[in-house]
Amino acid sequence: MSFITENLILIAIAVASGAMLLWPLVVRGKGGPLLDTLAATRLINDSQAVVVDVRTPDEFAGALIGDLNSRRGRVQGMESGGAGTIVRADVPMAEMLTYGTTLTAITQGRGSFHMEMDHYDVVPQPVADKILATAKAPVHDDAED
Repeated sequence: MSFITENLILIAIAVASGAMLLWPLVVRGKGGPLLDTLAATRLINDSQAVVVDVRTPDEFAGALIGDLNSRRGRVQGMESGGAGTIVRADVPMAEMLTYGTTLTAITQGRGSFHMEMDHYDVVPQPVADKILATAKAPVHDDAED
């Protein structure tokens, strides 16, 4: 009994939290779940976004901006200087995994980039749908064929 009296506030918080989580289901009634699995996952899963500084000769700046846009990047600015052009953009980290190879191909090896973690963004619905479709796709084991 002493445990209950000593921890009454914590118990009340736990009960209230559980009630708040169940409240949308109670309000909705028997009409099915309020959120499907994907919607619930999107509420808790964010994607990392990085700030990318790309240094390149001026003649490749347009192609690099196009490539960053195709990676769901948002160009924040562009500076031209004596050593070339610096493009600054926010890009999801998942889209940057192969960027080094692409940058080398676009700039003929004369471009460089630096990226650092900046913030988290919510995964867009079309991307989340694609991830879910990939996860639901059957896996074929070539060894069994």
